[in-house]
Amino acid sequence: MRKKLVYALFALLLVTYWACNNGSDKNQVASSAAPYAGPPYTVQLEEFVNPNLPSLHAYIQAVYQDKIVMMGGRRNGLHTNYSFKDQHYNDSIFVINTNNWASPETWTVKKMSVYNIPIGNLNLEQLEANNAHFFTEDSVLYIVGGMLGDSVIPSKQRPRHCSPYVTAITLPAIINLINNGIKLPTGSIRQAENEDLAVTGGELELMGDTIKLVFGWKIDDEFEEYTHEIRSFTYKDDGKKITVSRIPRSFCPTCWDGDTTKNGGSFRRRDGSMSDMIDPATGEPFLLYYAGVFKGGNLPFDNPIWIGANTAKEIIFSMRSNIYTCKVVPVYSPSRKQSYATLLGGMTNAIYTGATPDKLPVLLNQNNTIDSLSAPFSNQITTLMIDAQHQFSQYLLPTAFPVTKVAYKLGSSTLPAGSPTYNGTGSELSWTLSAKDNLMQHGVINYDNFIKAYPQGGAIGYLHGGILSKAENAFDNNPAELTRASNRIFAVKIVPLKK
Repeated sequence: MRKKLVYALFALLLVTYWACNNGSDKNQVASSAAPYAGPPYTVQLEEFVNPNLPSLHAYIQAVYQDKIVMMGGRRNGLHTNYSFKDQHYNDSIFVINTNNWASPETWTVKKMSVYNIPIGNLNLEQLEANNAHFFTEDSVLYIVGGMLGDSVIPSKQRPRHCSPYVTAITLPAIINLINNGIKLPTGSIRQAENEDLAVTGGELELMGDTIKLVFGWKIDDEFEEYTHEIRSFTYKDDGKKITVSRIPRSFCPTCWDGDTTKNGGSFRRRDGSMSDMIDPATGEPFLLYYAGVFKGGNLPFDNPIWIGANTAKEIIFSMRSNIYTCKVVPVYSPSRKQSYATLLGGMTNAIYTGATPDKLPVLLNQNNTIDSLSAPFSNQITTLMIDAQHQFSQYLLPTAFPVTKVAYKLGSSTLPAGSPTYNGTGSELSWTLSAKDNLMQHGVINYDNFIKAYPQGGAIGYLHGGILSKAENAFDNNPAELTRASNRIFAVKIVPLKK
């Protein structure tokens, strides 16, 4: 009944909007004669087909040299509730051998069950967690938290819960085990336990030597709560033992809502996106968290959070698209004193009403978008831009996710090749850039140097997996018939706009 009321309100909003504007020029984008003031580049996706790649979303991923390691996540499509029965969990660790980043169509895949990994008395289940947090430092993958669902396997009976561990995995060792059967050296996998890590659906990045675990929620059988905060941790890892310690809230007094028992608060968020960024005014690094859910318990947020080393601030700016978890490409132009964040798919919170952009990105604002009450899937790509005065704007790029190259099984039917789909939610990006290729130490692309090295543009990495949906709104129908885990893979290319 509540859903019918929401959609009735949305329909009324749509009709009222068009009646008030009556097709007037106010609903259209600015005249093409106006000087373009948006980002200097667009992003293009080139799809490759490799049926051997795993179909996964919300999984754990790391790149080591020319190998990609994948584990955890889900093998089915959109959830309809939060039981997450574990027959759909991914209990394999995959090693993708890219053959020195040759065409993805030639990549080969090897795998091993998590439960065949000889790691002694350590907790194995985190390696199949859904929506865990992770980062890679040097040759080590660190996994934090993540959710494990209700077990239907008698030997693994458990209620749904969040993992309270950080697990460190030495990547060369696990790759040698799976590729070549070479025994794991002692200490190749190590663990530490801390209940403050028992979170899923947040975002995680390093700031210096500090782990920032940003927002998310904790699920424990029938109990669930949002963290309402940014948690900071220190960690030590000597290759044999790992320890992790929570930094007190007083370190960052603006990093939590205060009252964490209510639905209200700016930090009651999960399933947003986050990236490193460079402050165009100072050249200093910071983190930017993009939107997320749920405001007041049932609506998406539409504004970002600016996160410093010991501060956090809500930005008064309304994002018009890409407000749910998707991958972000952060870019900085020192010469323009502008920072950019390109968001690849996910979900939207507004409907674009202007003409389809042709060659230039189109500024999104209240005059050419209508707020959506349902947050449907999106196949759009947008770029958020920040100038030296910290003014925010968002542009719809002239490219989107392409139609499918091959047919896909969806429930009891088949989606034919050439079909438009919605992608990006729960996907992962394998970067192929390095410091020598103009990737700055904070994981941000130096646009000036990148374009100098690649005047016609170039690839920065490969986007894989996520939820594939043939409908914008799958929640209100049968998600098993409309969605699935994807194995689609795209080269992500930054291409300069022609003057």
